[in-house]
Amino acid sequence: MIRRKYLLLFVVSFTLLLVGCDNDLGYQSPDDEWTAQTLVSEADVERSGVDAWFRSETISDRIFNRMWLKSWKEDCPLKRSELRYLKMLHRNADGNPQRGEMVVNAAIADKVIDVFRRLYQADYRIERMVFIDNYDADDESSMRANNSSSFNFRFMTGSTTKISKHGLGLAIDINTLYNPYVKQKDDESWHIEPATGEPYAFDRENRTDIPYKIDHNDLAYRLFTEAGFEWGGDWTSLKDYQHFEIKDTDDCFSEHEINLIRSHDTTSLMRILTVDNINDSILLRTVSSDVSKEMMATKEYELLVNRMLATVRNPENEGVGIAAPQVGILRRIVAVQRFDKEGYPFEILVNPEIISYSEQTQLGTEGCLSIPDKEGEVLRAADITVKYIDGKTSESREEKISGFTAVIFQHEIDHLYGRLYIDYLSSGSQE
Repeated sequence: MIRRKYLLLFVVSFTLLLVGCDNDLGYQSPDDEWTAQTLVSEADVERSGVDAWFRSETISDRIFNRMWLKSWKEDCPLKRSELRYLKMLHRNADGNPQRGEMVVNAAIADKVIDVFRRLYQADYRIERMVFIDNYDADDESSMRANNSSSFNFRFMTGSTTKISKHGLGLAIDINTLYNPYVKQKDDESWHIEPATGEPYAFDRENRTDIPYKIDHNDLAYRLFTEAGFEWGGDWTSLKDYQHFEIKDTDDCFSEHEINLIRSHDTTSLMRILTVDNINDSILLRTVSSDVSKEMMATKEYELLVNRMLATVRNPENEGVGIAAPQVGILRRIVAVQRFDKEGYPFEILVNPEIISYSEQTQLGTEGCLSIPDKEGEVLRAADITVKYIDGKTSESREEKISGFTAVIFQHEIDHLYGRLYIDYLSSGSQE
């Protein structure tokens, strides 16, 4: 018979042994310092609960230092506060839980977290999910490593002005090596990214030998499209099988736009973007999106229009027109002064489009609020036909405009396409 004191000693010793074993196993918590590509045990995930391993955080100094001059370039127009750092688990090639990380636009952070949590719970395999900065923000290197990522500030392929959805943190690439970007060039050869993805680029529909293949039957396709993303594999001019990007939501202003519009009251001037500021210049060279009828019915639209008018009418500006991109709103809205009407009123045009230019031209001096203290001689069409939505009545209109008013129309509508009057100085022609 064991005495009580020996029994107590045995229990205490056995308990300490168990604790020691647990420590040897290295219990991991989602609150620990996050290191991507490290494994997590199934028991640890269960202990904390799956949801605890999927988090969205603001960009800390430590994270931003990793991004600086790599995925985040000096000319990036986004504010740091407009991005989010995501901590997420994913099932690696062997099916084991593994830490992953990603930076996305704050506007889609919750959607992305939800999709990847559901993929994890469904045992969906993602080989690698680390910062593209680990590859010096080089897309080709990251894709060759089959890395899944999002934010990387850059312009669209073939463009020096239009920011890609990745550059805004609004696109996700998944299992990139086995789901390449494929485009046929003019000489009928193929451009494939990554180049090592060529074995997986063709005849994909009926193939069963492609690991991690994304197609219409794939769970990632279903979850992302349900969340409002479009798949690059559905595009016709090219195929980007790895790529999911959030659809443009033209039926409402973005959170960033709303905050900018609401920053002051109706009578307050808006800051005019100028070409001598790098970030401003990028926005001024970006094509604007259409405005929906739903947007025109909002208080934000009314406030934006009033603030644009207050800005262009300011005696210090002496403007005869202004376009929404000039105040940081990439929407197809312009205010023009009508010198062809009594009293020279300002009018708001929504989604304006010039449908014809006269062969007769006129040469005149132009300046621009976004290009301070400069002027230039520009050749414009003497007459144009323009269609637009009346910004006050929401009625569709089409009319012929002539003379100086036609110049104003052409100048302001150019802004909606990322064009400036200085673009015509060397050629002296109107495209």
